[in-house]
Amino acid sequence: MVEISDNVLIKILLFLLIFAISSQILRKFFDNKGSTGIISLIISIIGAFYISPSQLDFLDNTYTITSALILISIPYIIIFFFIYNIGMAGFLRRIIWLFYSIINIFFIMNYLNTTEEITFLILTILIILTIIILFFDKTIQNKFNSSRNLKNK
Repeated sequence: MVEISDNVLIKILLFLLIFAISSQILRKFFDNKGSTGIISLIISIIGAFYISPSQLDFLDNTYTITSALILISIPYIIIFFFIYNIGMAGFLRRIIWLFYSIINIFFIMNYLNTTEEITFLILTILIILTIIILFFDKTIQNKFNSSRNLKNK
């Protein structure tokens, strides 16, 4: 059986990604699909062949941070608008934020497979965001209430 190393697999996937993106972009400039395919193939081969392992690690870290922040921020945004639009009591809002943040911190520390620096960065952003929301909870609720009152008039 043929065994493929991680770098080769990543380069193959990178080749496919570059090919897909470059062919879509080149279709806007060329009417001939054959020339678009050939140029995209050349760009993809050059891009995948000349990338170094250190650049692959950099891309891996960058995409890991981005995807983790997106996966954490989308539920944060949903909970944020849900909590402040239904008009619940301030104490209950703070309890929900603390509970949700503790659960997020637990999952990040136990299930996020990244380096310690990336985990620390994501945890720091999460903790700072939670502290800001807890301190400005009343102000945020007042802004939501005033915008709701303006809509009702």
